[in-house]
Amino acid sequence: MFCGSLAYRSTFRYNISQNDERGMICIPGNPDAHVYNNTFYIKEGVPVIPNDFGNGVAKVENNIFYYTGSTPGNGNWHPNNSNVVFNNNIYYNYADTPAEDTNAISIAAGADEILVDPGKAPSIAQTSRLVYDLSVFEGYKLAEGSPAVGAGKVITDDNGFALGTDFFGVELNGLRVIGAVESEEVV
Repeated sequence: MFCGSLAYRSTFRYNISQNDERGMICIPGNPDAHVYNNTFYIKEGVPVIPNDFGNGVAKVENNIFYYTGSTPGNGNWHPNNSNVVFNNNIYYNYADTPAEDTNAISIAAGADEILVDPGKAPSIAQTSRLVYDLSVFEGYKLAEGSPAVGAGKVITDDNGFALGTDFFGVELNGLRVIGAVESEEVV
């Protein structure tokens, strides 16, 4: 995700990651990453932070970590004593959460519906043919009554970027959601 120490003042936000093979957050030597309001759909056996790419510094908040394994996963939240601080994230189907995330929302598999129908976006082979039709990602919209609605913390981008729009290009409406997609639901 980040290119080592040359990735200065990096912001990664309003993205959807589906079935990445290596890991979700790669911060090799990055001095100051801010990772917020993303949705990570994680297949079984894939760590959140790979062991060899976790020695940077990052603040990770308002993200959804949705683990699809048959048994609850272990997040590998701090490989090699990484300097990653997690705050106010949703952890779906995880046996553990980062100790410092005192605002963590932990959800057992099947307990609460978070997203409409995740995991159905195109594969890498299909994305090369993808015609800028974001409707193929609609399964990542928040489900009605999702615990992500109204649970997000107010974000001030550490690197001074205006908050702008969500994954679908919708202007942020201040409902304070967790994840990459703004909600249409009134809280």
